Amino acid sequence: MRLNPHYLPTPAQITEACILIRQQWSPAELKRRRMYEAQDEIQPRWQPPQINTSLCNIAIQNALLEV
Repeated sequence: MRLNPHYLPTPAQITEACILIRQQWSPAELKRRRMYEAQDEIQPRWQPPQINTSLCNIAIQNALLEV
């Protein structure tokens, strides 16, 4: 398969290609992939820490009002 750097498939084309690929999977491949999906439900993927800055914004607004 030649790659064309100027070709950008639409989301619908990507979805259709994924469906066609999945239809070609063997029963063993389907089982293996289902096993990984079940593990993802048990062990959520790592997410970067999130910082809630809303309290900082409120403190800054209050400090500005006092000036």
